[in-house]
Amino acid sequence: MNEVRRLLPPLFLAALVVATSPLTALAATDPGLASAGNFAVLAGQTVTNTGPSWITGQLGVAPGSSVTGFPPGTSGVEHLGDAVATMAQVDLTSAYSNAAGQPTTVDYTNVNLGGLTLGPGVYHQATAPTLTGTLTLSGSGVYVFQIGSTLVTASGARVVLINGAQACQVFWQVASSATIAAATTFVGNVMALISINMQTGATLNGRALARLGSVTLNTNRIIQPTGCGYPAPTSVAPPPGNILPATLPPDNGAPDTTPPVLSLPGNLTVDATSPTGAIVTYNMTATDPDNATSSLTLTCAPASGSTFPIGTTTVNCSAADPAGNQAAGSFTVTVLGAADQLSNLIATMDGFNLQPGVSNSLDAKLAAANDSAVQRPNTAAACNQLGAIINEAQAESGNMLTAQQANQLIAAAAQVQATLSC
Repeated sequence: MNEVRRLLPPLFLAALVVATSPLTALAATDPGLASAGNFAVLAGQTVTNTGPSWITGQLGVAPGSSVTGFPPGTSGVEHLGDAVATMAQVDLTSAYSNAAGQPTTVDYTNVNLGGLTLGPGVYHQATAPTLTGTLTLSGSGVYVFQIGSTLVTASGARVVLINGAQACQVFWQVASSATIAAATTFVGNVMALISINMQTGATLNGRALARLGSVTLNTNRIIQPTGCGYPAPTSVAPPPGNILPATLPPDNGAPDTTPPVLSLPGNLTVDATSPTGAIVTYNMTATDPDNATSSLTLTCAPASGSTFPIGTTTVNCSAADPAGNQAAGSFTVTVLGAADQLSNLIATMDGFNLQPGVSNSLDAKLAAANDSAVQRPNTAAACNQLGAIINEAQAESGNMLTAQQANQLIAAAAQVQATLSC
């Protein structure tokens, strides 16, 4: 009996190791896209596009070299049958094999993943029903979906990420071809043995990587994800006629309900540059509280760089996030005419506390300029008086005027001259 007792602890530990080691073995690992991760779209034979598809990231084909539909589509740098695309296909093959060979956490064969919430792991489907509804991925870690046949989504299907899950951590290893149906919001790195077909309006926060066949696009938005060792892809301008958002739904999976936040410049006062108005350039931004990486478009009327009339103009601005939430704000731009500019010039000079001689001389010229510009008006006479002010300021610089005072008067008088088109 004592011998049996002495054997119990080691036997218990051995049983514990056997019981726990499969759990460790079942954890998903990043299959390692290597250089294939530098592409948003990669195909074996062709990439074919219809409509204004917008791809933020590189596009490649190898061993084929055919790409059609760009334009109207836009993408990052294209690698067509070159050494870069060829190496990416080698790395894709390696990543595909790695993902296919990982031990399964759960077998979901014949189970629709729509409606499920899954944590990191390896999920196997020998046959995969159409993905309908919403699949939620929760938590940071690697997700590998081994699809033994075709991957097909229903129109409007969604994959959302919550609690720290990232698009770069999600891998779909598809043993045949993938069809991302119209208006689907899909997430992750799709690695298909044959082809990938994205239907009208489908979006992908991830990569479309086809080993042997083609990638077919039709008015799609694809953004190569950041993270997992890959930097943000170079910005790509939207194509003419773009109807898809600049950013894709937030990765946190929460409803996008918060309106954008506008950063407006406040009230602006500017000098006129002509008798009819001024060109006013202002800078502002709109941010999306639900997705810090969003880059929203702020629309203002009158637009920055417009010609504003003398007086006060209200600028109305608005922005909308990808979910359609809107925010609006306004500010005013006041353009000063010659009369206001001269009043400011007189007030500026009065603050200099000059000796009576030069003060009286400049006061007389300013009064004459003001009278000519505002009361009569006589633009030529006003221009002559302003020129006399500039000449006197230059002559008195370092004498009755400091250099700073002289330069201030000269600049202000020259601005009024510009307003009057002297």
